[in-house]
Amino acid sequence: MSEILNIKFFWVIFVLSFLFLNPLFAILGIPGIPHQFYGTITFKNGEKVGPGFILKAYVDGEVAGTTYTLDGKYGYKPFLFFVTDPENNREGKLITFRLYDPLTGHTYPIIQSWKFEHGGYTKLDLTVEESYVPLRQEKEKGRGGGGGSGIFYPTTENETRENATVSENKSEFDEILDLIVSNKTEEAREAMLKIEERLAKELEDIYNSKTIIENLSITFDDLSAIGLSFNEYQKALEDLKTAVELMNIAKNTEDLETKLRLINTIELLKEQIKDKIPEIKKVKETSGTVKTTQKEISDALSIATDEKVKSLINDLSGKTSVSVEKQIEVYKMKNKQTGKEIYKSKITIKIKNKNTEIIEIIPKDIVEDAANITFIGPQPEILERDPIVRWVSKSIEKNKIKYIVPAKINKINDTITLAGIENFCGDGICQNNENCSTCEVDCGLCQQETALPTGYTILTNPAALISIIGGILVTILGFLLYKRKLK
Repeated sequence: MSEILNIKFFWVIFVLSFLFLNPLFAILGIPGIPHQFYGTITFKNGEKVGPGFILKAYVDGEVAGTTYTLDGKYGYKPFLFFVTDPENNREGKLITFRLYDPLTGHTYPIIQSWKFEHGGYTKLDLTVEESYVPLRQEKEKGRGGGGGSGIFYPTTENETRENATVSENKSEFDEILDLIVSNKTEEAREAMLKIEERLAKELEDIYNSKTIIENLSITFDDLSAIGLSFNEYQKALEDLKTAVELMNIAKNTEDLETKLRLINTIELLKEQIKDKIPEIKKVKETSGTVKTTQKEISDALSIATDEKVKSLINDLSGKTSVSVEKQIEVYKMKNKQTGKEIYKSKITIKIKNKNTEIIEIIPKDIVEDAANITFIGPQPEILERDPIVRWVSKSIEKNKIKYIVPAKINKINDTITLAGIENFCGDGICQNNENCSTCEVDCGLCQQETALPTGYTILTNPAALISIIGGILVTILGFLLYKRKLK
């Protein structure tokens, strides 16, 4: 019983908190919770609204949500339908709906409407105010792509762009429609297949750009530098996902008119996406082996300003020098609308030996501050912000170091890479400060001196030889004195 009371108490607190906090969120400019809709959608004559149509929600004449129809349904996966409230001021306002046909440019009004509720989750079956007329019949009657007999609402900015896109591609799609009307089914299918393959390739190229952008850790500032907003970029990523889903539906659709409408919708989305996702290409790749030399040590010492850093560089020069593989990939990111572009360079250092210490010096003409570098994976110690950074063996994973700078790097030696083996007994290398006595496991056993025969040892030792000769002479002298006394 107490648990039931606790649950009821929780919900009372939740509802009260929502009621009191929502006005506060509105004052602070925090977006309101969206209202989600789903249900069936049919034309006035009971015909299901097929795939490829675009359903839009309007509040105060502005587009407040967009989704794509399935076979007589809307708001279901993968095309969920949310009516948003970006300024937190739509509570209780009337939502109206319109259905847009990208193939004809016609907008159909919807009979139903609903009031906006924050956090609402509503099943609302929608009915189009007009009956559906197949495109073949419209074409045969001479009405063509003009867009049916229904009421046309004043177009919004988004719809104006959509209509313009339809007009640009009208000839290509009209030719296919003419083939359909003329019952030249196979020719129409082949023509659509070519468009489908082209669109699939273009979407793949956009998707590859998106993947590269993610791998290069593109930031708000990067997008802003070429005149793109992060919100628009995020919206383009959502549209890209939608376009891929629509393409999957189109590939599995047999009805030629539905397939044509889906392809037109994908074309529409693709044009919008291309304007918001920057074009990014690899423009250069170079690699090579580098090894620390005295010249590089001197160059590094001339750049370093901190005495402790200079000491670390000097210490590294005394360690066993090793070769490392260095790879540089240069990418150009461009806004196709404005022509603005920036460069990103990705540096990869591959370590061959364990327990390697790396000091990397990036000149200021490449990047001024270490804060502007994106380190992927192992994070280095920032020795100087100019920047000079350092990795030790414990911070290097999978024998690779990666970082990205917002600049174009032309050559391998544009950045200075110092690499040396950290000194410790047991690393398998007999280093300068080790020998057979101090580190037998690295330097091996000390060689023992060869034992010489006793007589040879005596003969080669002057002190021992004199001592022996003196002893013999004393013994002989004593023996002679003893014999003389006996006489």
